[in-house]
Amino acid sequence: MADRRIGALIGAVVAGVLLAGCGGGEPKELQAGEIRVLVGERTNSGNDALLSGALSDVSGCLGVDNFAVIWPHGTEVASEDPLAVSVPGWGRVGLGDPVELGGGMITEGPQSDPVHVGELTVPDECAEHGVWGAWN
Repeated sequence: MADRRIGALIGAVVAGVLLAGCGGGEPKELQAGEIRVLVGERTNSGNDALLSGALSDVSGCLGVDNFAVIWPHGTEVASEDPLAVSVPGWGRVGLGDPVELGGGMITEGPQSDPVHVGELTVPDECAEHGVWGAWN
């Protein structure tokens, strides 16, 4: 249990540093019907991992497969029905669309403490399977 907490803490600290590194854009939580779109702070850096899968509703947050995603700064809801978002540098993607997101894993699996990414708090139900930070 302690290893999981340490891993979550390290992930949150790394994500916070990456998101705060270049500052300038506040995080926000957008609402698109029943689904929240979590948008991170402006940053010019991030991890180089790749997450591939289908855009999905992850317990009420927009994600990919089972991961809730912190979307790049500037992401906006393009359409609520059907849900689609406009992601800077990538274009428009909708629920069910295949995507490949650069970035990195912030947490994996259930967390006993709230997940904070910079100034953004990921809802507990969304963080159940893990949180991915997508950077542009």
